[in-house]
Amino acid sequence: YTSGGYSTVDAPVFDTDNNVYISQSFTFTLDGDPGPAVQNLSAEGVYANTLLTKLAPNGELLWNRHVYAEGYLKAIAPTGMVIDLDGNIVVRCSFDGPVDMDPGPGELNLVPVNGIDQCLWMLSSDGSVLSAEHTAGGHNLDLDPSGRFVASGEFQEEYDADPGPGTVILIVRSVFARRNCTSRVSTACLRFTLPTTRGTGVGWPERSRA
Repeated sequence: YTSGGYSTVDAPVFDTDNNVYISQSFTFTLDGDPGPAVQNLSAEGVYANTLLTKLAPNGELLWNRHVYAEGYLKAIAPTGMVIDLDGNIVVRCSFDGPVDMDPGPGELNLVPVNGIDQCLWMLSSDGSVLSAEHTAGGHNLDLDPSGRFVASGEFQEEYDADPGPGTVILIVRSVFARRNCTSRVSTACLRFTLPTTRGTGVGWPERSRA
């Protein structure tokens, strides 16, 4: 529960050992332990922080990982989560301020370039942070039968769909009008792999399309 704020919990995801992963956004103070113990976590700023929790099959807390955007009025919130074939957890997050995706002593900094950006945050089953990469805006994240990630999202004007050192430029091909404004918006469906070590970039085994 939260003290004086709110908490929004996404649908839980289960691994092959029936451990439970829960992603949520929260403000103010949150008790991160669902059991009788108390583990109070304090949110930074007044908007959403992100918390990823792992529970044992009996509900025992195994670990929490808390990240936040820098800035009093900035936020980061989870928008999807999957477990890959190696048991790594990938959380899709929306953020609008600089964020260190490593809640430990290390640093893994991301900075939004489009106002509100999306990222893919990968952790191992023991809670170690493996990577964090930009991606297109959206809420869908899944695995295909081969274990590659599949995501869809919206982008404006031009978008580099490869968050690694490579470049895959997608260009909006239509104009979308609504009410009193006209904007160039398109949708990308991406199939890709993620690095399991920092700084290796992202592999794109198939062509992305707008």
